[in-house]
Amino acid sequence: MKKIFFKNDAEFNKYIEKADDLGHRKTFHKKNEIIKIFNVRGLISSGFFNTYASRIIKNSLKLKKYDIPSIEITNELVFQYNKRLSGVSYKYIPGTTYRDLSHKITMDMITDLANYISNIHKKGIYFRAMHLGNILLHNKKLFLIDIAKIHFYPWPLFVFTRARAFRRMIKYQDDIKNFGLINYKNLISEYMNSSKFNSFERIRFQLSFI
Repeated sequence: MKKIFFKNDAEFNKYIEKADDLGHRKTFHKKNEIIKIFNVRGLISSGFFNTYASRIIKNSLKLKKYDIPSIEITNELVFQYNKRLSGVSYKYIPGTTYRDLSHKITMDMITDLANYISNIHKKGIYFRAMHLGNILLHNKKLFLIDIAKIHFYPWPLFVFTRARAFRRMIKYQDDIKNFGLINYKNLISEYMNSSKFNSFERIRFQLSFI
């Protein structure tokens, strides 16, 4: 990984090929890479001192250490003319998110997803932005994407924290509709089995959704 510096918009525009405007975050494309640009909002923000780009880079390295497949950062982008901006580029992963696979979901895919999430939680990784659009399937392998909001604990996640991560998954009504309520129930059941919850832990986990 290396740092690439830009002195003005003109230099950056020469670097990219295509752009998708997502408001405070922009996605660009260059050959086989994805470029994410983050814009700090507000007058006072931790993003000035600990940029979103630096968080993603640190999280990517930690996930690799834990043997969790994720994006592979290729460059850190530094905007010398605008301190509000930070960015990274990473290799394009030609997969499909579970959100886009909702209508083709199978029980085996649900079991694989449950095992994957359980493994992450066992390793003490709290993926705060966990939803179906942030988990990618490629060549029967799952990848975490959009990894800015991750916290690493030196112990397996507690049941309450695990449940909070799952509540995030059911926050989006369209996901529930497309994925299917039955599939969500199966996912939770398979997750509890994979996590080897005892009876008390199962009750606590399920009560968190009431």
